[in-house]
Amino acid sequence: EGAQTLFEQPGYALPQLQDLAHQLSASGCAAVALAGHAGRDLCLGQSQSLGGTGQIIFRSVRALCPVACGCDGSGLPGQKRNLSAQGLKAEMLELSGVCPEQQSLNLSRFTSAGRTASGATVYESNGLFLYHGPACNVGARGS
Repeated sequence: EGAQTLFEQPGYALPQLQDLAHQLSASGCAAVALAGHAGRDLCLGQSQSLGGTGQIIFRSVRALCPVACGCDGSGLPGQKRNLSAQGLKAEMLELSGVCPEQQSLNLSRFTSAGRTASGATVYESNGLFLYHGPACNVGARGS
């Protein structure tokens, strides 16, 4: 909702980002990954003003949507590469021993979904991603 409000303010009113902010609220990070140039702008935290006369700077969604923003090595929205078509061999891991707050993830099976920029494997299970890489550490303890 914060992004929706921001892109309705004078000087920040960008219709493509308003639409994407609504989609992000409704559909999550997948909306950013599929949004082309508007998704790229949200990941970078900057966009051109309506008349193209200036640049608008705002907080990036990269920390909220690292994989959609290319942390997995697939590239920014609008420039995504299909990592599965690059001949990655299938790898699988089963998660166990998770903390009590994440108990529902116990015994989840994650399959290889690509690589981070550092070459680490990105694993996916039902829309959840498990990865580690120096450019992807969202929290103080990594991701």
